[in-house]
Amino acid sequence: MADAGFSGGMLITCILPKGSAIPLMKKLREEKGLTAMSFHHARGAGRSGRSRHGLGHYVENHVITIAVDEEQAEDVFNFIYVTANIGDDHNGLLMMEKLHMLSPFTLPEGHLDE
Repeated sequence: MADAGFSGGMLITCILPKGSAIPLMKKLREEKGLTAMSFHHARGAGRSGRSRHGLGHYVENHVITIAVDEEQAEDVFNFIYVTANIGDDHNGLLMMEKLHMLSPFTLPEGHLDE
């Protein structure tokens, strides 16, 4: 039986070039009121037409995870796609999946103001 304090939601995962996470997270907070998000660093090898020796190159990325209510998921997903220019070459990847439980969370006033 589900607890009354929990409901379903969506998890949006966004892989962006290094240095892109904080500006996007600030826009999500300011323009969409989101606070349930986090980011971490990741590194991987990629291959592109620019690689001459076939070995690829290492790229450092930021990975943002954002938990949202189902009602706002499509709007937030589209906002990220447009704001982060995901459709441009080598500008990132965006995924969304269902969360089975999502609990409300609020930060104290002034916590995010640095």
